[in-house]
Amino acid sequence: MTLLFILLAFLSLAAGTYRQSMLLLGEAATPLRRRRLLLLGYGLLGASLIPVCIDQDWARRLVEWFGQLSAAALLVVILEREAPLGCGEDSPTRPIGR
Repeated sequence: MTLLFILLAFLSLAAGTYRQSMLLLGEAATPLRRRRLLLLGYGLLGASLIPVCIDQDWARRLVEWFGQLSAAALLVVILEREAPLGCGEDSPTRPIGR
């Protein structure tokens, strides 16, 4: 359950950035939508930490949480479609004549 919260948090944080919102959502996020996605991402990260804090063996669970955090980050990076900067048709940095 914790890993799911962390994955959803990373995906919403990625969708809250301009470049990744173009890739994940197909359009640029408005400032309000971007702020909501970022708040949702940080909220989910905080929610994933709550079960760690209320457990009796919280030190071991905290180490496990950091491991899940790293695994989820690696998974998001691997699965995310990556496009070089300036390759879109309407990109302002697109070379002229191409």
